[in-house]
Amino acid sequence: MKSTSATRVFNFLFAALLAAAVQPAPAAAQTGAGAPPATASGSITGRVVGDGGESLAQVAVFAVSRARGGAARTASTDEEGNFVIPDLSPGVYAVYASAPGYYGEANAAGDNSAVRPGDTVLIRLLKGGVITGTVTDALGETVVSMPVRAYRVRALAEGGAPQGVTSASPTGGLLSQTDDRGVYRLYGLPSGVYVVAAGVRGFGPYSPFEGDSPTYYPSSTRDTAAEVPVRAGQETAGIDIRHREERGHRVSGTVEFPADLRGQNVGVGVTLVHTATGAVISNSFVSLPDPERAFQIDGVADGDYEVRAVLSVPDGLTRTSEAHRVAVMGADVTGIRLALAPLATLSGVLAVEAPLASLRQSELCRANAPSPRLLAQEVVVTAWHDEGRDEGRDEGRAGARAGEAAGGRDEGARRPAMFSRASTAPDEGGGFALRNLAAGRYRLRVRPVDESLYVRSIQMPAPAAVPQPRTPAPRAGAGQPASRVGAGQPAPRVGADQPARTAPAPAPAAAQRDSVMLRKGQQLSGVVVRVAYGAALLGGHLAPAEGAERRDGAAAVAQPQRGRVYLVPAEPERAEDPLSYAEVASSEDGSFVFKNVAPGRYLLAVRPASTAPPESPEPPAFWSAEGRAALRREAGAARLAFDLQPCQRLTGAAVPFPPQQ
Repeated sequence: MKSTSATRVFNFLFAALLAAAVQPAPAAAQTGAGAPPATASGSITGRVVGDGGESLAQVAVFAVSRARGGAARTASTDEEGNFVIPDLSPGVYAVYASAPGYYGEANAAGDNSAVRPGDTVLIRLLKGGVITGTVTDALGETVVSMPVRAYRVRALAEGGAPQGVTSASPTGGLLSQTDDRGVYRLYGLPSGVYVVAAGVRGFGPYSPFEGDSPTYYPSSTRDTAAEVPVRAGQETAGIDIRHREERGHRVSGTVEFPADLRGQNVGVGVTLVHTATGAVISNSFVSLPDPERAFQIDGVADGDYEVRAVLSVPDGLTRTSEAHRVAVMGADVTGIRLALAPLATLSGVLAVEAPLASLRQSELCRANAPSPRLLAQEVVVTAWHDEGRDEGRDEGRAGARAGEAAGGRDEGARRPAMFSRASTAPDEGGGFALRNLAAGRYRLRVRPVDESLYVRSIQMPAPAAVPQPRTPAPRAGAGQPASRVGAGQPAPRVGADQPARTAPAPAPAAAQRDSVMLRKGQQLSGVVVRVAYGAALLGGHLAPAEGAERRDGAAAVAQPQRGRVYLVPAEPERAEDPLSYAEVASSEDGSFVFKNVAPGRYLLAVRPASTAPPESPEPPAFWSAEGRAALRREAGAARLAFDLQPCQRLTGAAVPFPPQQ
């Protein structure tokens, strides 16, 4: 039997770091008269149900404020599945439920990510799937206390067919351990495609297989692992693993802490990630008081990895190192140096404009939006990395290329880069700060929770002035006539009191007015977002196009359709304004709805729905000039025009689908 080795593993949860809160900046916002006092409290009520709509009792429900420093409250469902979370301050809350063996439905989780006090929500939990099997050694003997982990690599399409897209769900996997019979059982798994590994690092007693590299089902390396489809509520048995008992290698190095953290009792998590799939292979932990500040990760199989150090401290500002590429090829990798540095922050103010009395008293607004709350803190602001025009290093595309190289699988193509998004709700005065962002180009997505509000404008900070080197005055002599030194003016004196000249900031290009470039660790302020009253709503459904045929050649019949519908401005002056565009995915029955729409004239375009699962969204097609031009061509050909008035609720739009080529 192999000797037991001491472990320094600390399972550092990246999900908590990615959700690091943001610190709002003080600012003022204009709100309408008659808005309720910001100190008023309210309750969020709702019900938790299972797959078939049955009530789920004694389920924990959480309401977490989207704003920095906001409340986090819990409740429990009664026998009918109902719950009440009282005494919540005005703001936006994410509401979710947790029960052993269940996971939250993706659509429900999305709908309940922006809830206000006074709202009622429905949370649907699905019974998770199960993977179970036995782990044996090379002689066929069962192995006791062997850690086993399942990694979700793709979602399942409707009908159970695997999709060629990586899920953005936590890649650390679900961990179990074999019992005295060598049997493991992983339960509560979301529907998807998994790979299962034995011998991974985890909690629990020390394992005699601590230094071995993981063995993937059935008895493989990661590159040749067999995939296991898992469906909600079903058990997949017989996933037996024969442990290869191959000694792994060591990845080690040191972490360099910033000077401002010296003397603090903090620690940093170091995580090793499989480059092609994004799966977290193992973790280590380094304490600042440790004079060596060294980390080591044992049992690493041959392959390509990324190792990164991440530190989250009480001030809410995460420090992280660059992702260090590691190629393990038959030997240990030592001497890695990971230098922690702060991430960037983008801050500004959101103003809710006071509506004109004539607008509030109009027939449509009195009927459809009579009592708007007009609160800045009930708006969600998100910074989204625009990798399509990133001037810096794009880790997401690098991961995609690595994924394509790994047997042609597209497992990394849609995996978002770390620290590429940040979200918050403004404070009472409208101030917000989007923190912990990696370097790159960013856009803002602004989502008012109140359906009577729409985004009027987003003003990004102007490009920073570029310091120019000092230019000494021409020196008379050496062939330089004195008359050329200033054309009759005294020569400028260059010295300690002569500041460096600054070139005026160039006017932002049209394609860059809605985005901003953040440098490493930059603290950039000056964003101004204006939200106005009088939003319209447009809803409808996808209808089979005339003469459309099914894949088998038969005539199409009325049936649910899946598509992505685009709202396209009809006015030429708004053609290049991304705020005038919107997109939504149709539901299972083919219905769709656009909310928080600015009044104006629009066209509709529709495309087949992407195969991407809901948890890994792509950047909108209208973020690029080429994408906007293509949508205008498609919408012009479809000839579906709508003139939306302030506060109008227009439903029943029929959109032919699939669209004619």
